[in-house]
Amino acid sequence: MSELLETDRLKQQETACSCLRRFLSLVKETPLSSSGALVRLQIEAPDLDALTWLGSLTGVPRYYWRDRNGTVEMAGVGEADVLDAQGGRDIEQVFALMQERLKNGSEGIRYYGGFRFHSSPARHGLWRDYQAHRFVIPLLEYCRENEKAVFAAAVKDDGGRRKLIALLERMISAKQAVLPELPVFSGRSDLPDFSGWKKQIEDALHAFEDGPLTKVVLARESSFHASAAVDPIALMCLLADTAPDTTLFCFQPASCRAFLGASPERLYHRRGVHMQTEALAGTRPRGLDPAEDARLEKELVCSKKEQQEHAIVVESLLTTLDNFAVELQYPGKPAIKKLAHCQHLYTPVRVRLEQGVSDSFLLRQLHPTPAVGGYPKKEALQYLREHEPFERGIFAAPVGWIARDSADFFVGIRSAAVLGNRLCLYAGAGIVPDSVAEEEWRELDAKIHQFAGVIEGRMHES
Repeated sequence: MSELLETDRLKQQETACSCLRRFLSLVKETPLSSSGALVRLQIEAPDLDALTWLGSLTGVPRYYWRDRNGTVEMAGVGEADVLDAQGGRDIEQVFALMQERLKNGSEGIRYYGGFRFHSSPARHGLWRDYQAHRFVIPLLEYCRENEKAVFAAAVKDDGGRRKLIALLERMISAKQAVLPELPVFSGRSDLPDFSGWKKQIEDALHAFEDGPLTKVVLARESSFHASAAVDPIALMCLLADTAPDTTLFCFQPASCRAFLGASPERLYHRRGVHMQTEALAGTRPRGLDPAEDARLEKELVCSKKEQQEHAIVVESLLTTLDNFAVELQYPGKPAIKKLAHCQHLYTPVRVRLEQGVSDSFLLRQLHPTPAVGGYPKKEALQYLREHEPFERGIFAAPVGWIARDSADFFVGIRSAAVLGNRLCLYAGAGIVPDSVAEEEWRELDAKIHQFAGVIEGRMHES
């Protein structure tokens, strides 16, 4: 069986190389815009396993995105254009530049990226090298939408063309590589540990009594050390099959670090003035059999605490949307969204926006939602800055893409950070006055189970 899989992989790589040779000719021959506008070049591509193809490419930045329906997928290498906080550019300046370049460039170009949960500079070694905000057009993309696949690139000048030609020539002539395996993991450590978690819950409950804070989302960082560097694409390959109905993403700007995840929570999707968003809060694990699953679902629906937590998120979201929406459509009570390892209370919202509402404005208004920060927003953020024992980095912050007249952002939850041979898993739990530390701790374990389940077979027995 393994020999057949290896044969299929080699055939895929040979087919991809043949296609890239034709694409190289197209890149060399196509005239560029004299204005320096981004020009998108593309060629029909074979049906590839995008993650396996991406995993075989090393020594370059790598980017991956698959929407939660599994119908749109992008695997990208290199960087054609980068807009970030370097030079002191704030998020408004970055978005203004992005929109200008998208407006003047070819149709179909997307910037992928996101920003940190807190806007303050990172101090922790894990996040120190991450910009406050960063958006990238990959140098070469393998894009699939439904049954159609293309190799594509965005080029704006001769320097970009030379960089793309060098990458293509290297890929075509390179020895066919094998996707690395995950190393052996050991030594899980939680920050906070359970005793620290109980103290955090107690402090939050006291805070509810003393002030306007009604909900705060506390988080945990679970670290694993590996016997060698962790390849994030190898991890993503294993995660992909266990995470249906989630949006998969991986941003690897350098060989030693990456942020990746399988997010179930859409912050918003916009096409023109039409937008979709959602409230996802209130959690139970999935059952081991249908009877247990139904019992846990009933528990979730009947839980006063979970319904209160969800209602805070819905109320806050609708109040925010009222400030810039022409029309709102949403159900009167939450549905149940069932994922591989968790089930949540879920309220979808359809929105018609006022004319002129920008993506930078939407992100500023919607992030963080009470589902990942708390309520009221200002007080919750201040509480987290003062009490959380680790830096969130990009965890629970918006990650997504922006095109000329559309955008899609998810909340960076069910996520992990890779730094060399260290893997950190992140999870949060909404704390309200009826919260119990032991129950919330179990919820954190359920939320990291997708990742933990992938690596548990590679844990060293000490």
